[in-house]
Amino acid sequence: MKLPKFKYHPNVYDKEKVLDAVQFDNNVCQCCGNKTDVYVSTMYCSEEVDCICMECVANGKAAEKYDGEFIQYAEEISDEEKRTELFRRTPGYCSWQGEYWLACCDDYCE
Repeated sequence: MKLPKFKYHPNVYDKEKVLDAVQFDNNVCQCCGNKTDVYVSTMYCSEEVDCICMECVANGKAAEKYDGEFIQYAEEISDEEKRTELFRRTPGYCSWQGEYWLACCDDYCE
């Protein structure tokens, strides 16, 4: 299975560059019910979520199903579609203070 790419998080699968952003273990996606060995285990939503496959992150199905987001905070930009792509279709990164995504030239940074 080919893993989806993420515009704002291109190194998300690199274990050395992005520690703990993605889990590499056998599990079942809580959104689609498919078996997966690459998933995110955190999402900002009211339900307890611990396994969302990368496809359900990328296509926005998990954000829609759980009415949640994968990013906690980001700088303001004017394009709502870019905001939706970042918050609802991009995996976050681990931080004990919560993610804070930077922006420049009215777009989010990688």
